[in-house]
Amino acid sequence: MGEKPVFSTRAHVFQLDPQTKKNWKPASKTAIPVAFYHDPARKTYRIISVDGGKPLVNSTITPNMNFTKTSPKFGQWTDSRVATIYGLGFPSEAELNKFSRQFDEAKTATKSALNESGATSSAIAPRAIASPTGSSSSSHSEQSDTGSSGISNGTSANDLGRAMPTAVAAVVGKEINNKDEKPTANGTAIGTRKTSISGPSGSLEGQLQALKYENDRLKIALATSSSHGKKWEAEMQTLKNNNAKLTTALQESLSNVEEWKKQLKHYEEESAKLKQRVQELEASQADASSRVVDATAALTSEKQELEQKVGELQGELNNKQQELSSLSRQLEGMSSATAETQSLREQTTLLEEEKAQLSDQLSDLQGRLQLASVASDMRLQQLAEKHRDIGQRLQEALDIHHQMEADLK
Repeated sequence: MGEKPVFSTRAHVFQLDPQTKKNWKPASKTAIPVAFYHDPARKTYRIISVDGGKPLVNSTITPNMNFTKTSPKFGQWTDSRVATIYGLGFPSEAELNKFSRQFDEAKTATKSALNESGATSSAIAPRAIASPTGSSSSSHSEQSDTGSSGISNGTSANDLGRAMPTAVAAVVGKEINNKDEKPTANGTAIGTRKTSISGPSGSLEGQLQALKYENDRLKIALATSSSHGKKWEAEMQTLKNNNAKLTTALQESLSNVEEWKKQLKHYEEESAKLKQRVQELEASQADASSRVVDATAALTSEKQELEQKVGELQGELNNKQQELSSLSRQLEGMSSATAETQSLREQTTLLEEEKAQLSDQLSDLQGRLQLASVASDMRLQQLAEKHRDIGQRLQEALDIHHQMEADLK
């Protein structure tokens, strides 16, 4: 007994983009059938939609699901088992309301089935304790162990429901066809002759009793498997939720890493620019230092030349003074000769004029020397101030460079 369709409609199928968590991605190009399927054996409901042989929606309804109408023709629900948010676009609001009502009915029926299964498992447990003893109970215990192991190995409640007729037929065949049964562990013999369906009524009653017990045992196994299935589904849901959280955390960390990479690249570019600026400042400082040295050497050379020229003029002035003194002595010694005296006087006058000219030239040269010294001192002072300014700027650039290197580390 499989699933049966209970409701069907047509709608456009969408899925929320798991990356952005904002945009809807169309799963179908046109409106396709969307149906509710009910499994009476497992008492479950599923929403299934297939397009071209490809399943687009395969969602099992649970009691904690909710169908939300976000617009007059659009609705959505979340299936945490597959970590997917489905959206359906309907051709009219009436179709949306029909789908919503069917969703609520399926959710209510699923919740009621879960409550009934819990009550059934608690009611059947005392009957299992009061089961008959003897060879039949031993045989049933072995079969129960086998059934329990099958359930634990992944047999679903639906598989158990389909296997029940086969198990009953096997028990009936065993009761009918067995001959000369051996005594059981407690010494009670099941039978010593071959029985048939047309045998004594006592044998048939025993068979019916055995079948009833087998039916009860299978119901207990079914209820147990259903409770285990709920636990496994809850654990699976928890694992999926944890996986979704880890995926979100990983995506956030990846985005943070990308942002850190961008910041690191920006800091590296800033560091390269600062290094280039420091190199330019160092080159300009070296150029300025060389110009200062050249200007200082030129001023020193000019000063030396002026000092040498002043020394030469001073020596020439001393020679003229000696000549003047000699001529004066000659004038005093030659006072008798008027003509010579007059000539000597004229020479003396000329010598005095030359002396005055030489004194003027000496004063002019001394003034020029002083002006050159003052200009040289001022220029040297200006160059020294420029040198200090360039040094301060270079030191600031080096401090910024070291700070950026420290930030990058």
